[in-house]
Amino acid sequence: MGHTSLEKIISLQRNPANIRNLCILAHVDHGKTTLADCLVASNGIISSRLAGKLRYLDSREDEQIRGITMKSSAISLHYSHGDQEYLLNLIDSPGHVDFSSEVSTAVRLCDGAVVVVDAVEGVCPQDDSHLYFSPDQGNVVFASAIDGWGFSIRQFAQIYSERMGIKKEVLLKTLWGDFYLNMKAKRIMKGAQAKGKKPLFVQLVLDNIWSLYDAVVIRRDKEKVEKVVTSLGVKVMARDSRHSDPKVLLSAICSQWLPVSQAVLSMVCEKLPSPLEMAAERVEKLMSVGARRFDSLPEQTQHLKTAFLQCSSEENAPVIVFVSKMFAVDAKALPQHRQRPLTQEEIAERRETARRRHADKMAAESHREPSHSESASPAGVCTANVENLTLKDSKPEEEEEAKETFVAFARVYSGVVKKGQRVFVLGPKYDPAQSLSTLPEGCSASDDVSEIPHLSRCSMENLYLLMGRELEELQEVPAGNVLGIGGLEEFVLKSATLSTAPACPPFTPLNFEATPIVRVAIEPKHPSEMPKLVRGMRLLNQADPCAEVLIQETGEHVLVTAGEVHLQRCLDDLRERFAKIEISASEPIIPFRETVVRPPKVDMVNEELGKQQKVAIIHQVKEEAAPGRSSDTLHLDSSGLVTLTTPNRLATVGVRAIPLPQEATRLLESSSEVIRTLEQVNMSLREGKSLDVSEPPRRRSAPSAESAPPRRSKASAESRLVLCRVYGVLGKREGRVLQEEMKEGTDMFIIKAVLPVAESFGFADEIRKRTSGLASPQLVFSHWERLNEDACGGVSTRDWIVRATGRRQV
Repeated sequence: MGHTSLEKIISLQRNPANIRNLCILAHVDHGKTTLADCLVASNGIISSRLAGKLRYLDSREDEQIRGITMKSSAISLHYSHGDQEYLLNLIDSPGHVDFSSEVSTAVRLCDGAVVVVDAVEGVCPQDDSHLYFSPDQGNVVFASAIDGWGFSIRQFAQIYSERMGIKKEVLLKTLWGDFYLNMKAKRIMKGAQAKGKKPLFVQLVLDNIWSLYDAVVIRRDKEKVEKVVTSLGVKVMARDSRHSDPKVLLSAICSQWLPVSQAVLSMVCEKLPSPLEMAAERVEKLMSVGARRFDSLPEQTQHLKTAFLQCSSEENAPVIVFVSKMFAVDAKALPQHRQRPLTQEEIAERRETARRRHADKMAAESHREPSHSESASPAGVCTANVENLTLKDSKPEEEEEAKETFVAFARVYSGVVKKGQRVFVLGPKYDPAQSLSTLPEGCSASDDVSEIPHLSRCSMENLYLLMGRELEELQEVPAGNVLGIGGLEEFVLKSATLSTAPACPPFTPLNFEATPIVRVAIEPKHPSEMPKLVRGMRLLNQADPCAEVLIQETGEHVLVTAGEVHLQRCLDDLRERFAKIEISASEPIIPFRETVVRPPKVDMVNEELGKQQKVAIIHQVKEEAAPGRSSDTLHLDSSGLVTLTTPNRLATVGVRAIPLPQEATRLLESSSEVIRTLEQVNMSLREGKSLDVSEPPRRRSAPSAESAPPRRSKASAESRLVLCRVYGVLGKREGRVLQEEMKEGTDMFIIKAVLPVAESFGFADEIRKRTSGLASPQLVFSHWERLNEDACGGVSTRDWIVRATGRRQV
């Protein structure tokens, strides 16, 4: 298929029944971007020979250097399947766990996904192991994107149905499973494994592919290759057959015999839903923020569910758009600033204008007087130079800084979005019930209305078609399509809901799997450049869906990221794109949390503590906290209400301790064995697992929690390693192995381990060096874990709190 024109894509956007919004999901290095290259090459955008090498959707320089995808990129593809033409809005997402937030922004805009699973490594952290795929259902494609081939069961069922005279429906059910072909009876039988027969899939499919690899790559048998080429009916160019690399010839044969793009795109068109088939349950989840139920929303808001399901592009349909992220682009890359190629008429006109100017200049010089020329020429030259310097040096600094602009990554769920259209921007805390009671009926974003909390208005200045590295300008976009929107940087921080109907609720916020936990303090190398750093960090905060920017009480600017690779990318963006200054970053700041544990039952010499000691402590605290006792920060009244004000007078907390009902107390006392069992299960599950069985509430006095020694909790990370000889590195970094498993049929080990986040920096590099690149770690935040040391240094908790409070007041 050749290159598709912009006019063709615009016409396809008007038919939502033939639109497919999909993303590619996989673990890192499993071939997502190579597969995306093959699909892009099917539209003639890049050469099929460059698929897997160009990495077309990886437009960042650091993505090309590292060889991993760091951001989600979209492209619109045209595909003809049968007598129908389809528009495929494809989004390539990252596989590295540090950038899982980019995956969340991509998934929200899609109706389905292509999950790429490596045949050797199998299901990994970025894959969804809860989904069910089966080749006989037609939702699985076997492929090698690097060699250019891919097929589904349906393709071979069609081939052998014509050759063997077996019904296609029978082959679809038996090509995958425990079936074999009985050559004598010429029947397909069940029980291949029990009878030691080759399964039908191996016999009819894999043997043919293996024989092709054997002839082309291993043996390089020219005669056999010629027979295969003739039998398959493919044409191979002479330069491919003479190439020194046999993989070139293999790719030339496979890309014509079993093109991977055809297999994948056909499956997408058949199996993935269109925007018209959005489930009602999904619509209700999108419209129900937090714990609010859909049926509790105003009636006008519930009516918008119909607009979602119809995906209507009628003029009277409400416009509903969701922005999943904001991404920064160079202003020069925008279509309105891009240099347009000149037509032949324009070239001829400019040539004639240049000739005329040259002739006028020569005529003026010939009539100029010699004396006037000698006296005026130097001054004229000098003046011109001064003017040029003045113009060059007087460019405002803001013009240089305005090179980065933001485009919203969005999808239209209802209505038609038009260039310059005004819409409401709905904040995450926006309540449609409040606006409906305040705003006049039928009001629009163009009307002058009173201010509503968390509701603003904006104009969609530019609309773009996302084509990977390029943007194409559009005048309008119908419902069901993915698009880019310009002019929202002042109104949308990271994500938002846009609508022409004030009854529309804000969409459910995005759920990020990765927890930002790696903190560094940022400062400019030259203090005078602090305003540039502040502006750069503000832009970075808007451009990255997961990064967080904080300002500490000390005035430090802190950057919070999801991991080491994510941190490095953010620092590079600050230096090269947003702040454009030299910066200094501190060592990673690892957060700790305070908690309490039960008071010890034995002392330092393992002798049981007497009840008298515990009772004495409680009585002592009760005497100090007598009724009516108050101070500058603490007040206790006779009803048991304790009011505590922080030393800086910025916050006040009130607590009233109420005993449990007698029935609940008796139930807990009678269920002591069950509680003890749950505690044991909790301790066993807490070791590196997220499942936490909470301890049932029990009645305890306020001083008992204060007298328990606090413990700092350290953050641990979960690591997947593909090698067994890594225990030395883990032990050195205070890590411990939880589970190891050998992949069946391979020499690979998968080791699941935990190590402190504080020890995780440089872990990936050290693992690769110690194992000569054979081990590949992936780090994911797992849980908080208690340190085996006293945070108070042996001092009683109550005294430690008093001392800490005193230090803060000083």
